[in-house]
Formats: sequence, structure tokens, C-alpha cells
Amino acid sequence: MYALWGTCPHHGGPLGDGAIHGESVCCPWHGWEFNCATGRNEFNPDTRVQTYPVKIEGGDILVDIDA
Repeated sequence: MYALWGTCPHHGGPLGDGAIHGESVCCPWHGWEFNCATGRNEFNPDTRVQTYPVKIEGGDILVDIDA
């Protein structure tokens, strides 16, 4: 389970509004795709968004944004 920074580094598109394609999220503005596990861009692996560890405890979803 993964969490990603919600802003595309290309032009600031909202990744949270993007579609999931397999293990990637697609930016709704210009179609840039980022792997949900690594944050790496599918076309240019040097471009990435921050990823965060996630765990579930009881009914809560916890995201460690300090990692």
C-alpha cells in the first residue's frame, strides 16, 4: 500500500484526481504516469514524486509523512 505526493512536478496537476493504471497513477492534466510504489515517472525515471509508507491499524489508514 502506497501514498504519493499529490502534485505532478510537470505543471502541478492534481495526481489525486488521476486514474490508476496497474501500478501507476496518471496525471489528469497531461498524462504523465508515476509508479505508485517508487514515485518514478514512467517516461523519465529521474523525475519522481515523493512516496510515503502506509499501514492500516484497526479501521485507520496511517501515512508517515515524515519518512
